[in-house]
Amino acid sequence: MLQVPALLRERAFLLIWITQVIEVSAFHISNLALPLVGTVVLHASPAEMGLLIAAQALPFAIFSLPTGVWVDRFARTRLVRICLVALGLAFVSVPIAWGLGVLSLPVLYAVGFLIGSVNTLFGTAHQVLVTHTVGRARVVDAHRVMATTDSIIRLVAPGVAGLLIEAVGAPRSLIVQVLVLSLAWWVFRRVTEPPPDGGEIAAEKAPEQSLWPSIREGLRYVWRDPALRAIAVAAAGWQFLFHGFQALHVLYATRELHLSPGEIGVAHILGGAGALSAGYLLKRINARMGAGQVLPFGLAMTALAWLAFSVLPSAEPWNTPALGLCLFFFDFGCVCFFVNYISMRQIVTPNELLGRVTATMRFASVALAPVGAVAIGHLAEAVGLRATFATLGVLGACVAAGLLRNRHVRHASQQALQATA
Repeated sequence: MLQVPALLRERAFLLIWITQVIEVSAFHISNLALPLVGTVVLHASPAEMGLLIAAQALPFAIFSLPTGVWVDRFARTRLVRICLVALGLAFVSVPIAWGLGVLSLPVLYAVGFLIGSVNTLFGTAHQVLVTHTVGRARVVDAHRVMATTDSIIRLVAPGVAGLLIEAVGAPRSLIVQVLVLSLAWWVFRRVTEPPPDGGEIAAEKAPEQSLWPSIREGLRYVWRDPALRAIAVAAAGWQFLFHGFQALHVLYATRELHLSPGEIGVAHILGGAGALSAGYLLKRINARMGAGQVLPFGLAMTALAWLAFSVLPSAEPWNTPALGLCLFFFDFGCVCFFVNYISMRQIVTPNELLGRVTATMRFASVALAPVGAVAIGHLAEAVGLRATFATLGVLGACVAAGLLRNRHVRHASQQALQATA
């Protein structure tokens, strides 16, 4: 018999969780809609799709470090509410531009940059808010609940998004996302700022330091911790490759595999099943393998999925289930890596530095992502999509192997996660 997780019986976490359910549902619509606007409506090339993903990733490189200071100084609940409003404005601008006949790739790049800017602040504020709401002893359980929820949504949302896009078109589908984000804002406004682990609310005790000394503190903490430094390097290499994959996979599915938006949505449902399976099994996998081994194991699974992408059949009826199977293993590996990575980072960081260290790690891991999206987009134009996916797989395996050999990561992740068992 299924049991409701204990955290969901607590009002504060429940409201944050409901907000996440709504926000993630909206995200999965845009995750298909924006690339389909680029490939189907605006007929973008692989290099142009690389620029679109680069525009969404660039704000992480520019704004991640300042947002860490802001999250440590201001109420996270207020920041999240502002982000939900800004995301709604970004998404509604696409159907408006399309309706006025002025939608173009530069417009899409600007929207992507705005979405990335908002997500830079939202992600840091949300992760710190979760940690302060549940406390460090339960942060792994909290992120596992979040990851499992995301996986369940992925079982339904991509198929619904694909059908919605086929019915009304990719630009109009973003109007639905605006309505969904409005609901998320309405729920989240009931969330109150919690004290960090029982102390005073950090946002009410803003540090006297100016911006750049505060940023340097977060950078210094990450650099001096060998485990955090090694994971940041591995995540940076993986994100470089992943954003190239993000730029190409919808284009590959439509032009090489000849799939419709609805069929792409069905394939992504199988990806959600992989993420759900990982969320359900992760505690047992950690116990059997050790969290320090599971981190590179997750990255290795994503690398194998990229290799498999390079040999997918383009003929029916095998193209849709083959793509879905690749996404299943890719998402399984992502959950194994990121739940442990985020949980370990939040556990080992002091409260007063939590926002800055979270932002520093996000900056370090995603700073090269725009370069990866552009470079891999151009690589695909030069050598073709299938050869590019094979290259991603080989390089991803190298990143996983480097992390596997790092003893600091094995020891630190195991000790941190055992402390919460």
